[in-house]
Amino acid sequence: MSRKNKILMVLLFIGISILTVMPFLLEHKINVNDDFLFHKNRLLSYYHSVMVNKDFHPMIFDGMAKGYGYATDLFYPSYSLLPFVLFYSLGLGFIASYYLLIGTYTFATLLVGFYAAQHFFKNRRTALLATVVYACSTYRLGDLFIRGDLGEAGAFIFLPLVILGFYKVYKNEKHGILTLALGLGLVTSIHPMTTLICVYIIGIINIYVLIKKEKSIEFVKRQFDAYLFAIILASATVFPVLEQMASEKYNFMGHHSLWGTGLDFSLSKLVYGSMSNAAGVWNNSSPNVGPLLMLAVIVGLFMYKSSLPIIKRLLIITTLFMVGSTNLLIWPMLKDSWFSNIQFEWRILIFATLFGSLLLAKMSETNQHKYFKSLIFLILMLAMTFNFSVSNNFKANNLTLTNQNVTKKYNTAIGGGLDYLPKDINYKVLREKKSSGSFDFDQPTIVVFPKIYYKGYVIQTDKNKTIPTYASHGLVAAKIMPGKMVYKVVYKKTLIQKISGYITLLSWLAVGIYLGFIWKRPVVILGNKGRKNK
Repeated sequence: MSRKNKILMVLLFIGISILTVMPFLLEHKINVNDDFLFHKNRLLSYYHSVMVNKDFHPMIFDGMAKGYGYATDLFYPSYSLLPFVLFYSLGLGFIASYYLLIGTYTFATLLVGFYAAQHFFKNRRTALLATVVYACSTYRLGDLFIRGDLGEAGAFIFLPLVILGFYKVYKNEKHGILTLALGLGLVTSIHPMTTLICVYIIGIINIYVLIKKEKSIEFVKRQFDAYLFAIILASATVFPVLEQMASEKYNFMGHHSLWGTGLDFSLSKLVYGSMSNAAGVWNNSSPNVGPLLMLAVIVGLFMYKSSLPIIKRLLIITTLFMVGSTNLLIWPMLKDSWFSNIQFEWRILIFATLFGSLLLAKMSETNQHKYFKSLIFLILMLAMTFNFSVSNNFKANNLTLTNQNVTKKYNTAIGGGLDYLPKDINYKVLREKKSSGSFDFDQPTIVVFPKIYYKGYVIQTDKNKTIPTYASHGLVAAKIMPGKMVYKVVYKKTLIQKISGYITLLSWLAVGIYLGFIWKRPVVILGNKGRKNK
């Protein structure tokens, strides 16, 4: 690609990123929606951690959960929120910073998506079309502007690398293990839930190809190099989580039933919502894939016999993911299984969106030279129509945040599932209390402090003593010896957290050096399948 075309491509991606947030940015407010309040508190807490404490991975957000501290950053890494920290630190205000963060997500999704799509399509226009469809998909826009799910929206950025990496490993192509590891490492560092779904899907695929004898057990063994490397890259997330799970039982652990909003999601809702190019809000929310992807599947099914083999495969995969995202077949039977940890079966629509984008682009390839600009225009118009529809639907909702009240309202939100609370805690009865003060005991006394217990808490005193803690019904407790002292409950990172952080940092530095060294050579690492290595 020429330098001029690269510049035009970047400008196009910037334009799309701005266009998709414009209907909301102009309102100078944020409509409160499903997960937004939790993420609002994540954003403000992470900003404080980086700017005040100079800590980019604090593990615990001390001010969350009514001041009892919440391990959001430990279980749900915050690295992807750094653009918000930058914008907010420049004095742009919360509203502008939030929508600029979303715009940054869209731009990154377009860049990574196009990079991956070039491997599947020799025609760059086809790759570009698939990328724009993916980034402007209804399900992704719903994540951003209806559910406010910044985690899954962040996973959208690097999911194409996971699919590309697995495909390259399947085809035994060069750098497949590296690509798969990078994709999984990045997704895990943003949204571990999406990684869990990837694990389930890859596991099912492996079982299928082994049963069908399409691949030998060596194919599965070859993948483990990628999974091991992904764990190393995401060490700062994986090992601290395992350490906490070994020391305490949390709400997200064990067997759970699928949420009611998932079990109620039917195929008819998916089809109707997609064709209407609207997803509703709050109790009327209905995630979908949008009219273009739904039409691509419907038309593809009618033309199946005369379709190219690649279109048939993409059609089957997309259809399976669409049907699998509803309650039509397996989910009523699996609602209490390990698979129910994904919370809602319609999360699988992220994969239907990705493969549907490839399907639509491939189906349009024949006449693309005639209708390419019209298709891009139609995709952007549908995205804008969807966003304006969402904005209008929210107007009946009086729950809004502005730059003036964003730090004052809804500060107790920690997510609907209360996932990272110890099972012993009843969050509703917690009342805000101070976690510092003084003691004057005449005998050893067990004291329970107003902090949610996570391994790593200690009691620091004015006598330069550090007192270890333990869990008491989900709260921090310690044995205080006789005498007068001033105390403060502080979180000190554990040895495992420190070591895993260094492992992640060094491994990513090594990857950066390696990629930088290879990219200086005239060799395509992850690029277009149709190019020749020189």
